[in-house]
Amino acid sequence: MGYRSIYAYAWDLLDAGVSVAIDRFLALGLDTVTVAGSYHAGKFLRPHGRSGKVYFPEDGTVYFKPEPKRYGAIKPITHSMIASGDDMVGALAAQDRMATNVWLVLLHNTRLGAAYPQATVANAFGDRYVYSLCPSSPDARAYAVGVAVDVTESYPVAGV
Repeated sequence: MGYRSIYAYAWDLLDAGVSVAIDRFLALGLDTVTVAGSYHAGKFLRPHGRSGKVYFPEDGTVYFKPEPKRYGAIKPITHSMIASGDDMVGALAAQDRMATNVWLVLLHNTRLGAAYPQATVANAFGDRYVYSLCPSSPDARAYAVGVAVDVTESYPVAGV
């Protein structure tokens, strides 16, 4: 059983409007939207962007409302759009025209790595790679599992 999906970023969905974006995706013959539920820093060119043609996302944030009780020492940082009341994962999951998947960048997180260097990858010389939470660290593992559990238990997503 297959599906036809498009990868989307919360900031683009906010800019376009979820309903308008869904209309465009359906017109392309798609039946699923896969939205970034957590992401790292970057530079994104947005030729169709209404609020700007270049976007620099907040580093190492989640794009859904996390439940702090689901986490150990390392807790997710929410993107400022969540504080503004713009929950794009929630808006997508609430609509019934397309299925919603969430993709998660779990361990590539400079912001959390700088805050929790003991939970990052170390090379053979003991140097820490703060951009990379280490899956062998119990705290980093608990964070990654917490994010996946949190988004799938808090939102009716079809897949991760």
